[in-house]
Amino acid sequence: MNYYDFLILYIYLDRTINNFKKERIVFKERGIHYEYFWNFFMETFYHAHMDGEDTDLKDYLFKLFNYKHKKTRPELGVLTEIYKILEKNLT
Repeated sequence: MNYYDFLILYIYLDRTINNFKKERIVFKERGIHYEYFWNFFMETFYHAHMDGEDTDLKDYLFKLFNYKHKKTRPELGVLTEIYKILEKNLT
């Protein structure tokens, strides 16, 4: 994932959050979810890049949230964890 892909992902997430706000679903701005995603992106983008690995984060997240994609057990674990974390951070 390069910087351009990271920027597109950030814009997409920002739009998604704004769409939730329009539906009166508001997430806390800081909390365990913020730390989770910060660590997730740092590990995926920064550390993998430092190790010389090229990860396609955009493709991974698309498959993770695409319900037509058949999930592996670890993918189901990550998806479940994300939903539980976000549910705890609704205001």
